[in-house]
Amino acid sequence: MEKYEKNPLTGKGLAKAFAKAKPRPRISNVVWRRGWAHLVIEVNHRQIWRSLHTRYADKARERASEVAWRLRLGEDPTRRAPAPAAAPLDGLIDRFLEARGAELRAHTVRDYRKRFKTFATWCSEHKISDAESLSAEILLSYRTERRAKHAAATAASDLRAVRAVFAFGRRMKWIRSDPFSDLPRAPRAAKPEKPIHPWRAIRKLLALARKTDLGPAIEVSLFTGMRAGEIAHLRWADVDLERGVIHVVNRPGEFEIKTSEARTIPLAAELRRRWKRKTTGRLWTGKNLDMLSKVTGNLCRKAGCPGGIHGLRHNWITYLLLAGYPLVQVMAWAGHSNLSTTQGYTHVRQQVAKADVEAFREAFGG
Repeated sequence: MEKYEKNPLTGKGLAKAFAKAKPRPRISNVVWRRGWAHLVIEVNHRQIWRSLHTRYADKARERASEVAWRLRLGEDPTRRAPAPAAAPLDGLIDRFLEARGAELRAHTVRDYRKRFKTFATWCSEHKISDAESLSAEILLSYRTERRAKHAAATAASDLRAVRAVFAFGRRMKWIRSDPFSDLPRAPRAAKPEKPIHPWRAIRKLLALARKTDLGPAIEVSLFTGMRAGEIAHLRWADVDLERGVIHVVNRPGEFEIKTSEARTIPLAAELRRRWKRKTTGRLWTGKNLDMLSKVTGNLCRKAGCPGGIHGLRHNWITYLLLAGYPLVQVMAWAGHSNLSTTQGYTHVRQQVAKADVEAFREAFGG
């Protein structure tokens, strides 16, 4: 492979090389010469070495990421970024996801687009069309309205997503200034503790669910703690009755686990007794994930188990820890990527009856 070691910022022929490059140029490596970091970019089977102008590894990674983002946008990283202009809000999220979409999970991309679309719609209603018209006062008004209509955590997530897009736009010089830089951070709201369902309420929920098509999905949620998306895409083929386990797997192009790691969950003794044989297809035969969450939420309210399907997951993890299962084992079954997430379930202030814990231990372990 041909090597080109001239400083790309001064090479006049390189702009043409980038324009004609097929396939699209890509980063090959980061190398160090005499203590300085250099980026190696492959263009038309040639290696272009670009100085990153730093001796520090963290700065080198940061600047290499910027070059990678510009390459994904089809820009020439050997040229300096143009001066920022007034950027329309609609185009800002598109450029952000085009640059960073490859690094993000599919559900994260959808979340960014949804939250920014909500913000753009609000701006349109207030006659704001571009990023330069925004100010800290306007953003404070948006935050106040969101906190009035939604839970504090939801409003904070909305603003955090929009803040990330604007910070990225300023970093890439798409906008002249970041309006969020002058916005004071809202005080962090204390999370209310989720209730632990008594065993009689769980039995009532099971009785109601088993009268409907939702029965297997509710049983799985109560005794495996799987997430809503995992239950919606769970198939009977993933249930191994002989070994007594359920396999939670990724399905490329259809479904991706939140942590991207497949796992195996033991099949509760109560499910082994009830599921003598399995059928084909999916456990949940409804239309989509939203329908599963809605129907489950309605059924949980009738049974006196507030919190919906995610509340059942929280309930399962808490009961496992109260029953004495090892923290690391519960972390693996729950699919948590950090032990600290599982440890958060150990601080339960609500009093749980010993009889309820024993009933769960018998239903889960037999």
